[in-house]
Amino acid sequence: MGYLDTELLGERPISPTTTTRLAIRQDGFNRTLLLSDLPNYSNILLLQGPVGPFFSKLGHYWRNRGANVTKVNFNSGDDLFYPPINDLVIQYKGRQSHWPQFLTSVLVDRTIRAVFMFGDCRDIHQPVHSICEALGIDVFVLEEGYIRPHLFTLEHSGVNYRSRISQMGMDTIHSQRESLHEPPVKRHYSSSYWYMVRWAIAYWFKSLTNQSQYPDYTHHRQLNARMGFYWTKAFFRYWFYKLSEYSVRHRLVHSKKQGEESRSFLLPLQVHDDSQMTVHSDFSSIEEVIETVISSFSAHIQESKRSDILIIKHHPMDRGHTNFRQFIRDTAQLYRLKHRVIYVHDISLPALLGKVSGCITVNSTIGLQALYRNVPTINLGRSFYDKPGITFQGSLDEFWLNQAKVDRGKVKALRNYLLHHTQVNGSLYDPAYQID
Repeated sequence: MGYLDTELLGERPISPTTTTRLAIRQDGFNRTLLLSDLPNYSNILLLQGPVGPFFSKLGHYWRNRGANVTKVNFNSGDDLFYPPINDLVIQYKGRQSHWPQFLTSVLVDRTIRAVFMFGDCRDIHQPVHSICEALGIDVFVLEEGYIRPHLFTLEHSGVNYRSRISQMGMDTIHSQRESLHEPPVKRHYSSSYWYMVRWAIAYWFKSLTNQSQYPDYTHHRQLNARMGFYWTKAFFRYWFYKLSEYSVRHRLVHSKKQGEESRSFLLPLQVHDDSQMTVHSDFSSIEEVIETVISSFSAHIQESKRSDILIIKHHPMDRGHTNFRQFIRDTAQLYRLKHRVIYVHDISLPALLGKVSGCITVNSTIGLQALYRNVPTINLGRSFYDKPGITFQGSLDEFWLNQAKVDRGKVKALRNYLLHHTQVNGSLYDPAYQID
């Protein structure tokens, strides 16, 4: 029973809930998923959410539906956005090693029927699935949208590679009636980036100045004094790159798409400590990803005698933390690709994807954007959309010359299925979003 402590259950019967499926509504295929599509639950537990007031908003929503909502806070940043004003907010200040047993007691004592959390790879979220499965409790995981903008992800049981969609074959997805209909994204929200920055700074400052209140808490990413330095660097680097990379951005975006004799390939980098890298891939670092791709690209160049180029794009959320310019320059020189590898930071992805002939990702959802724009894509890690008929299934060395054309019908079916079953038209950060 995994982390479940049977002594906590005693003689008390626990009736498993019916496994929830986020099914298509009776009103047809004209909209994306809504929170109101979920069943009514008598007792709900909220764990850690995205930075900002979204989980407070989510708790209010469920209380309006008649549920008793319990929230667990793990640091002072959580307290800031979900104030511990009564016994329905639990401040967990115990040891991390004791957390699974404590969680089990909360689930049992409060007869919890559904758990909501943001991301499923954080240390505090890791034991949730096994405990809830043993108790018959539904688990819902939120994440940034698979399809952006104006959407966020909500899935039953897991997200990214832990999504149930990872185990579904494309024939099954393609056979679903909803995969034939693309629901419109009816509501648009302002860019959530600066809201997210604002909430993150407030969260960081509150957590940093009150660390003694939660002495054993370890955040899934850095949460220390250096973060202020990284954010300051990110701000200045944004403007520096905007000016210094103007000419290369203009050349890449406004050039004609290259023909068969000279093509370009895109490698979008991911956040160095993101769970997509640390959990859902076998790479130990971003540097290893870069060297793997450049090495394979070099062998392709030498064998094919082509004049192709490789574009490496930095992740905007990693702007202040990392800079791979010198590493990329040294690696390119090592493989005699000095003028064949281009490193850029802030550039319009939709415009760039219209110019490239292939996309190489570890498991980024940028791959979904590329596929939707008919760009052949290969995953080097593990992702829910890495399926025959969607992504390239051969090796990286084979990819450069042998990408099959994108199966537009299957990609569209997968996209439509995601929109109906996993994407909520809303924003995790924009205050204008009201849950419905």
